[in-house]
Amino acid sequence: MIDETVRAFLEGAIDAIKDHYHKLFENIGLRIDELNRRVGMIPAGERGERGEKGESIVGPQGPAGRDGLPGEKGEPGPPGKDGLPGSPGKDGVQGKAGEQGLPGRDGKDGLPGKDGLPGPAGKDGGAGPPGRDGKDGIAGKDGAPGPPGSVGKEGAQGRDGRDALQIDILPSVDLSRSYPRGTFALYDGGIIHSFRNTVPGEPLEKSGWEVVLPVQRIVVSQGEDPRSFTVRTYTTGGDFTDAKFFIPAMIYQGIWHAGAYGKGDVVTYAGSAWHCQVDDAKDQPGTSDQWKLMVKEGRRGKDGPEGKQGPQGLPGRNGKDIIGNG
Repeated sequence: MIDETVRAFLEGAIDAIKDHYHKLFENIGLRIDELNRRVGMIPAGERGERGEKGESIVGPQGPAGRDGLPGEKGEPGPPGKDGLPGSPGKDGVQGKAGEQGLPGRDGKDGLPGKDGLPGPAGKDGGAGPPGRDGKDGIAGKDGAPGPPGSVGKEGAQGRDGRDALQIDILPSVDLSRSYPRGTFALYDGGIIHSFRNTVPGEPLEKSGWEVVLPVQRIVVSQGEDPRSFTVRTYTTGGDFTDAKFFIPAMIYQGIWHAGAYGKGDVVTYAGSAWHCQVDDAKDQPGTSDQWKLMVKEGRRGKDGPEGKQGPQGLPGRNGKDIIGNG
């Protein structure tokens, strides 16, 4: 059976763990509400006006001239200049980035177990009662003097009282040594007693020791998954029992990828946040009831205004061909 002090400590440790994760869940819920509120406050960008189409200007055609005499061949004209490029349109206004959430608080360490109290020492035995005095002899009658009376025998002497067993408890014990019968020692938090001369190098139960005052110690450890805990109860002599606990707290596992997820995992997929509802979930979020939508993707901002088209450049004049010498 578990000692009442140990039971009270174990219940307190479990209550502290539950209280810690209750506060953690409450803080995560407040952060999700704050994130949804801030996403809804992001204003959408306005759509810009479409730019006007540039006008195409064509000059009037002149009258047809008469055929004149062929003139002398002139020099080639300079090349025409390139037209100016149109100015680019303005980019749309970029939406503001949301604020980063606050990190969670670290959990507190568990309390160490208390040492057991040593047993009380034996009481000293009292002294034995004194022996009784011998009886006096019978006095002779008056008259002729008779022979002297015999002296009475002395009573038997009482036995001395024996001292009670004095228990000297050694502060520690070395199992590689031999100890005499009747030795008491502290071991593994409790008290052991040698019922015969001990055999060095043997395990406790085979070397001649017996546990007379067992003490239990509790060690709480966290598993590879930070939501799993093991409470191990050690008893003097090496025996122990394990009790495992799992708290389905939310843990962010990054962007979803193909694989297995556990209950309480949170992933992002397609711009939204999803919460795992079962153990060993392998379906893609949104395709089955293994995942539940936690935070929906926000609306995309509108496109920015399109820039106006610049004026078209003037066409260059055609130059005359240059006749080579070759």
